[in-house]
Amino acid sequence: MTLAFAGSGMVSFVAAPAAHAAGYDGMCKDANGTTVVVDFQALGGGLVIRCAPNIPPGSTGLDALKLAGVPYAGVARWGDAFICRLYNRPSASETIPVAGMPGYKEACINTPPAKAYWSYWWAENGGTWRYSQWGVKNRNAIKGGFEAWSFSLNATATTNPQPRLRPLRPTAATPPPAPTSSSGSTSANSSARPPSTSATAGSTTSGSPAAPSAAGAPQGSSQPGSPGQGASSNGSSGTPAAPGTSGAAANSNPAATENATATSLPPSLAAKEPSSAAASKSSSATAGATSTGANPSGGPAVAAGVQVADSDKLAREAKEQTSSSLNTPTLLGAAVLTFLAVLGAGTALRRRRSS
Repeated sequence: MTLAFAGSGMVSFVAAPAAHAAGYDGMCKDANGTTVVVDFQALGGGLVIRCAPNIPPGSTGLDALKLAGVPYAGVARWGDAFICRLYNRPSASETIPVAGMPGYKEACINTPPAKAYWSYWWAENGGTWRYSQWGVKNRNAIKGGFEAWSFSLNATATTNPQPRLRPLRPTAATPPPAPTSSSGSTSANSSARPPSTSATAGSTTSGSPAAPSAAGAPQGSSQPGSPGQGASSNGSSGTPAAPGTSGAAANSNPAATENATATSLPPSLAAKEPSSAAASKSSSATAGATSTGANPSGGPAVAAGVQVADSDKLAREAKEQTSSSLNTPTLLGAAVLTFLAVLGAGTALRRRRSS
């Protein structure tokens, strides 16, 4: 746990990123799990891929994050309802080149600025990436599908970068059928012919998966994974909604509302995905895999030049970094706060007795 100071002078305790032992590195091997992608984008470091295996029905996006074993941290004000760090990025000491905010560092106290936050995406297996209209605690993860977090820096509602990975699990290539014979004899032309190798929708002519495209980019949709970048209902670019918002008004500023003095969750973070929408996505997850062709490459299809990092190694490094944050100044500050709290309690007790 580390100490963080808000602009108002309030001192808050920010929990270290939560980590969970479940999950494994790489895409899920079957449709029983949910693949979780973290794309660092402009922060540097490529992307990581983990699987939340055997994810229970009704699991939320946050459950998928936990079951995959991704270290994360939510803002002090709203907790896990708004994710501000993944694999300890951006760290509290990391300067982010936010336009108009020189020297900005993410303290994870209130909602991050609209120009530097983790955008939240989802996709069916074989489908296209889409912004979530619901917060990470309020929408159901797709069994067999994909969840993703992509860091957005100095972008807009229509230019937020989608994950640089094609959401399609690798599958083994189907071998050609064995030769058959007729009437006890085999002729030169009687062998069964292998299946056609012509390209199917969503794959290249060589059978390898295509790189991610912009097909899943939002067009006038609100962005629940962002603190303030949405679009109006008519498709014009505006200020998006915070996680969980559906149909936010144009040019509204949810971040300002969330950072106000209210202590209860704002509507933008409390809205839940309708059960009918979750059921629809779940039922179409399998269909999406067959409609776009197989991925016989044996590995993830990422955009050119993008590095797939070792998620286990990054998780260990994140744990070491957060552990080292309990340094002498932090401990001294905690001791001072404890002393002041005890002193204040003693003073109040004396006043009560004297009265």
